[in-house]
Amino acid sequence: MRHLTKVVALGAFALLAVATTGPTPAHADESAFLSRFETDWTGGGKVLRRANEGAWNVTCTMTQDLGPNAIDIGGSCRAAVFVNKQIGAKLTIDPATGVYSGTYIGASEGPATLSGKRNGDTLTLTITWAEPINGDDKATMIISNPGDGTMRIQVTDKDGAGGPTVTTSDLSFRAG
Repeated sequence: MRHLTKVVALGAFALLAVATTGPTPAHADESAFLSRFETDWTGGGKVLRRANEGAWNVTCTMTQDLGPNAIDIGGSCRAAVFVNKQIGAKLTIDPATGVYSGTYIGASEGPATLSGKRNGDTLTLTITWAEPINGDDKATMIISNPGDGTMRIQVTDKDGAGGPTVTTSDLSFRAG
């Protein structure tokens, strides 16, 4: 369950990262993109406890709080009846560089850092775990929000430091 917690936490962090994606290369105003996240979200999908094990079905709910160049998002994800994990992330956007950065809270190893940029409707973030997960301390989170009331969060990681890339989290959300 420890790895499920990490992956679910990562998914939550990904959501936060998407909500706080940095400016485009032209350093445009991010308010239109960020406004896509001004709602409560429900959804779920598949999460791996470990890269080499089977997936768990999870359901999640999230809320958010927007600020100037920042977002704070949190909620919980459930797997089966007995696993309920609180998750959350805080991101800020540097308008000068378009870089989104912040912290994810929810992994049993401690807070993870996030950093990345937005390209169109997609935010790509590098996750750096406090301790190695699946054999390394890095993973990638991709958050897509096309502005139609849907959002998708995917987390990929290598199975071991040099192993194949594995999708450890694939979550879809709906607004409302």
